Amino acid sequence: DELMRQGAVLKDGSKSFVCHIRLGGSDVVIKGYYHLGWFHSLRHTVKGSRAHTAWLTANRLLCLGVSTPKPLAYIDVYKGYMLCRSYFIYDYAPGKALHRILKDPTEPESKKQLLIRKVLEAIRRLSEHGISHGDLKHSNIICQGDQIVFIDLDAMRPIFGPAFIRRWRYERDKSRFLRDIVG
Repeated sequence: DELMRQGAVLKDGSKSFVCHIRLGGSDVVIKGYYHLGWFHSLRHTVKGSRAHTAWLTANRLLCLGVSTPKPLAYIDVYKGYMLCRSYFIYDYAPGKALHRILKDPTEPESKKQLLIRKVLEAIRRLSEHGISHGDLKHSNIICQGDQIVFIDLDAMRPIFGPAFIRRWRYERDKSRFLRDIVG
């Protein structure tokens, strides 16, 4: 936690603290997850930490060819048998958040349309592999030139059940993404 406080704070929310720091000669992001009471800790002790889930999700996305920062490690901290804190460490993804590019009048419209198409293609690819993003805010997509990188993978979930559920989750993710473009 002390090391994290030395970094550049990217987010200081009620559920997590995120910082960008130079560690071992590399730029990394550390996301520390707060555990919110006894029941919350028990739930994550049984089902696995959010850091472990993010690490697994990032590795799966990279295997599918969906760009996300390289996961480096996750750390679970226990008090006795109870998970009390977890950390996810991954490569820093330099770039500009998609929402800034879409709102920037100096950015060419052709670049904006290309980035939107790339995000929609990535959403489709995720759906084809049984994954729903779940949190497609434009601030969770970093643009590196004309490439997109997904960050904040906490809400990604596997899609179980019949094909119509997969289509419904795909349409929900797509609608959430497109809503902010027109809104």
